Amino acid sequence: ADTGRNMRLFQKTIAFSNGTVCFLIALFIIATAVVLYYPMHWGDYDVLWHLRYGSHFVTESTWRVDHAAYSWTPVDTDWKYVTWLGSSALYVIHSISGFAGLHVFLFLILVLTGLVYVTYIRLSGGGFRIVHAAYVLLAAVAINPTAIYIKPELFTVLFFTIAVFIYFLSKRLGKNYFYLYPPLFLVWVNTHGGVLNGVIFVTMTLVVEWMNVFLAPRNALDGKLLAWFTGSAALSCAALAVNPYGVGYPVETIVRLVGGDKGYQDIIMAYINRWQYLFPDLYVFRRTNTAWALVIMLASFFAVSVYAYGKQRFIDIGLVLVNCVFFLFSMQMARATLFFPLIWLFSMEYVAQKADGEGFSRNVAPFAAAAVLLVSGVCFWNTVTMNTYDSWFGSDIDLFVPVKEASYVSDNSLPEPLFNDYLSGGYILWALFPDYK
Repeated sequence: ADTGRNMRLFQKTIAFSNGTVCFLIALFIIATAVVLYYPMHWGDYDVLWHLRYGSHFVTESTWRVDHAAYSWTPVDTDWKYVTWLGSSALYVIHSISGFAGLHVFLFLILVLTGLVYVTYIRLSGGGFRIVHAAYVLLAAVAINPTAIYIKPELFTVLFFTIAVFIYFLSKRLGKNYFYLYPPLFLVWVNTHGGVLNGVIFVTMTLVVEWMNVFLAPRNALDGKLLAWFTGSAALSCAALAVNPYGVGYPVETIVRLVGGDKGYQDIIMAYINRWQYLFPDLYVFRRTNTAWALVIMLASFFAVSVYAYGKQRFIDIGLVLVNCVFFLFSMQMARATLFFPLIWLFSMEYVAQKADGEGFSRNVAPFAAAAVLLVSGVCFWNTVTMNTYDSWFGSDIDLFVPVKEASYVSDNSLPEPLFNDYLSGGYILWALFPDYK
């Protein structure tokens, strides 16, 4: 009798967790948690630097810039840095709506990224359920330390998601969407250097698909589809050369990335590893939360892969390999944290669909609801107790940048040079008073 009552209670719990009321409550909690967890983070003033760059590109009608033009400190003028589309977009947004508009832009990128994922679920025949909402929340926590900064790198969040979407949708439906890669990469290479991570993803998945032809024919793409994938990947690589510096830009970027100054990378936050934050001496909540989110993601992917093998004897070794490689990449370099969570989102749904359609999503709904409450609770607690220097929609900007000092400089027309730090100085002055010369 007790067993029967427990079973009925469990069935009611599953039914409620899959219901509309629970889903809407979860969405509201998630949206609130993400807004609180994504302030305008003033720990990095790159946004002001990019606004100055964007001003140059737009007003001068050019896609090139002398990298010494806006610095009073020694710089490498041979450095090839291409963000003319990204920086120009930020400049236009700021010109129209100020810092509040830039913050809206940050959330727009996050929303569009989520919509790409929802579109994949819908087109592949599934329904967006509470488990998917929980996935999105966990991914948002994972990418936060990188995606919180308003800079052209935000476009990479969206573009990389689209690149992953194209691969998984083509693989899931057996239809050719690979032709979208070349135009995507053409825009991406002129927006932000994160395009190289897209190249890594496309190259690795292409190699995996060719391996499947010989080692796992059951998981292999159709021959015609694989040919399209190969041709599109080749054209995408060719598209990288269409930028202000030609083929030299991607080549030099790869060389710098592979053979960069190890000492420099050890002290720059964008290049530090995540392993040290799993059991830190000091809890730095964004970094520690991200490190554990990445570990939980990999463990959950292994779990759903085992589930799929038990249900259908299905396992995609290539997909396991891709997830493991990008997990290690994301743990090893903070800037790469963006990529594994986005791959993981699609991988989880793809493997679960292969296992038993939407059965997995329905059955784990109670656990997903609990995860939403737990992760959101952590976000709320961290925001309330530990956020002391962040801003929402440009509020209290004077706490982070010298607004009064810049006003004084502007009012008194003091001569240049006034500053010697590219992170602040002249860029802050220009951002607040763009007409000041």
